[in-house]
Parts: sequence; structure tokens; C-alpha cells
Amino acid sequence: MLESRILIIMLLSILFSLFVNAQTPPVATNTTKNSTATPNPAVWSLGLGLEYSENVAQVEDGPKESGMELAFTPGYVINDTFALSGAFSMIQMSTEDKKPMSSNTQVGLSMKGWDITKSIKTVHGATAVLPTSQTSREIDKLHSSIGISNGLKMTLHPKFELTYRLGLTRNFHEFTINANGSANVEYRLANTINMKLIATEKLNLTATGVYRLGRTYEGFQRSDFQFHGDINYDILDNLSVNLGSSNEGAALKANGVDSNISVYDEKSTVWRVGISTSI
Repeated sequence: MLESRILIIMLLSILFSLFVNAQTPPVATNTTKNSTATPNPAVWSLGLGLEYSENVAQVEDGPKESGMELAFTPGYVINDTFALSGAFSMIQMSTEDKKPMSSNTQVGLSMKGWDITKSIKTVHGATAVLPTSQTSREIDKLHSSIGISNGLKMTLHPKFELTYRLGLTRNFHEFTINANGSANVEYRLANTINMKLIATEKLNLTATGVYRLGRTYEGFQRSDFQFHGDINYDILDNLSVNLGSSNEGAALKANGVDSNISVYDEKSTVWRVGISTSI
């Protein structure tokens, strides 16, 4: 029954995206000299980020868990409507075997939304995940993932933006149980809220909250959350630094009743400092 509802949500999401794109009015162009509008050329971009993170919890038998992450985020603007993006990271942890690790590779396709009002517009996207992470390949036996998301971006004030997205993901695993004996999640529904406050021309604050509901292949429910908050400062037009914290985990405590959601937790929160650029 739940699987049917999830598939219906995915279908309605796709149809809504296509409808919104069809309703978007054409962009006015100057055709005085030529009646045929010239499309904007495609544009490549590449984002690079280096970030250090460390757990806030003290450890009795060794140093705190920490790591360094190098992120690559290429982008390609296809036309006025569609754009491609990618995300991949290399991670070096200070604990365990200290071998460099890679993240999964994510490929995204975003579509121009519809301006409902001057301050509210729709946002649409689709993603695919490739299991380049050793954990995903060897432990979870993940083959791939596909997802779609739709939402609203609201400019509530010239210096404050709020974006809400509802996303549905379908995972494809070789087995229903991973190598550690935990159930793999087949479907996942994610509610994501992004907030951005522009304090000055160079300084802004961002926060992201995610609440996800998952269903395993056997039909059991799973829920988790994520929170990320950052202070960002633009040193140059294409060079920024950030200082922030993150917390994530299961949405419910071990008793399965009490909420485990929190912005800060002395055992699981990590603080981060990084630098990023775009070319």
C-alpha cells in the first residue's frame, strides 16, 4: 500500500514539473534586427571546496574524530531551462585505517521553475547517484539511485530566502540486507528546508534542515534527520570561507518513541571550517 502511494507521488511530481515548465512564459527578446532569437551559449563551471571537520565530543582513549574533505562540483548550463550539476568528494579521516575515501557521485538535472508571484517561484530537479563510495559498494551493495524533487523558493525579504523541497528517491541494491546485517532502504521521501540570510554584501548565514522517511525492502519504516548551519564570508567574488556545524542521526531514540531530532548534540555534532572557489 505504501509502495503504491510513493509511486503515485513520484508520478504526480513528474507531471507537475512538466506542467510548470509548459506554463512558463517565454523570455522577451529583442528581435528588431532578427526575428529568430539567439539562445544563450552553454556555460561550464567547476566548484572546489576544502573543509576540515571535527566531532565536538571528547574521547577518553584517543583524539577526537576528524577529517578533511575535498569536494568537486562541476556544472553545465544547457540552455535557459535546463542545467546539469555534479558532486564528488575525497575524504581523509584521522581515525580507523586513515585511508582516503571517496563519496558517492551525484549527477543532477535542474529545470527552470514557474514564477507564481514576484517573490515565489517553483524549483524542480532530478538526481542520479553512482556508488563510487567503498561503503556503498562493499557494505550496502548499492547499484544506483534515482530521485526527483519539487518545491518552492520564497523571497520573504530582499535579504532573506526560504526554499522548501519534497524529494523522492528510489534505491537499487543487490541485496535487501547489507553486509552488517542492517536492512537496506528501498524508498526515501525527504523534506528539505533551506534558509539564507544576507547580513552584508559579503557576509551571509545559511541553514539546512532535512527530515527523511524511508521504507526498507521488507516494508519497515526508517526515519532520520540532518541539520547544517554555516556563516559564509566572500573574500573575493569567487573565493569564500565558511564556519559551521552539523548534526544528523536517527529521528527517534532507541526506544522508538522519543524524538532524537536536535540542532546540537554533545555526542554527534561536528564543527566545520572550509574554503571554496569556483572557476
